[in-house]
Amino acid sequence: MSQEVSAKKSGNVLQNQLVKGGNSPDRPGYFSGYLSGGFSGLKTDMPEPNFNIMLFLWDHLILNVPQICLLVDSPSEDAGYRRCLALKRRGLLERIQLFPPGPGRPEYMYFLSSKGIQYVRSFTMNKGRHRPTRINSTASLVHVKHLNAFGTSLICACRETGIVLNRFVPEFAPGLDRGRKATSVEVINPHSKKKTKLIPDAVFSIEGCKSRRVYAVEIDLATGKIQSRTYKSFMGQVLKYIWCRQSRVFKEYEEYLGHRIEDFQVLYVTTNPGRAERYRKALSDWGDILRFVQFTTFDNVVPNKVLGKIWRSSSVTDPNHYSIID
Repeated sequence: MSQEVSAKKSGNVLQNQLVKGGNSPDRPGYFSGYLSGGFSGLKTDMPEPNFNIMLFLWDHLILNVPQICLLVDSPSEDAGYRRCLALKRRGLLERIQLFPPGPGRPEYMYFLSSKGIQYVRSFTMNKGRHRPTRINSTASLVHVKHLNAFGTSLICACRETGIVLNRFVPEFAPGLDRGRKATSVEVINPHSKKKTKLIPDAVFSIEGCKSRRVYAVEIDLATGKIQSRTYKSFMGQVLKYIWCRQSRVFKEYEEYLGHRIEDFQVLYVTTNPGRAERYRKALSDWGDILRFVQFTTFDNVVPNKVLGKIWRSSSVTDPNHYSIID
């Protein structure tokens, strides 16, 4: 783990443990402090796992119980559910039900309440803004759920393998004070010379890769068109990524990652292999120009697979699978 916030039994004092060049206010990492600014010599009035839940919700904004359990290494989902309920009773968390009531326990997405935000803010070195979560549509919740599934799986996989994840920044990341979405950059259409926004769902980088590379993540719920002239379509989005790479606009992400970036790769996560193949066929005529775009499916985005060879290139004639740590 790049930074572990642990509590001593005596006084429940939080301390920074910097491992493998992990977090510091001038070199952000991925865990509880990469957006909040770090913590030092603090006392809380709650058990350490409960406070760690709040720290992860500060960084990721909204998570379901399985994702929370992965991040705080909870012994069971029941234990994680009880901790979330305890924090909710104190008025520190709120929740949204993801799907209509059905058999079994409902699925909820938890986030910090205004009181919870103020509670965590009192421990941080960063007094910048933190936007309370207000996501009301089911489609938005499902999208955020899958995006955070990618992020939490990546964090847990890196923690288990000792690989250092510099940052995982979702588009809705708080505290960056850029006046726009956290991952937003402007690209220029080389033909019309008009500017247009490119907003990846998330960006991240991993230390130790052969190339100093930033990854852009796109979560595809199979709701959009593949072939269309509009920028909102898949092909329109890929065009913007081409312009971003050709003009090296991706170097703007050096601001977040704290290191030089020399390469850029786009990772599409979609619903099923058939959808991924349709994307690959749509790009087949573009040749090697799109080798930086790769595809996988949601079932591969789990801690024991996400660092493995799960990615297919944009070429339908390429039978190989790739890993993001190659």
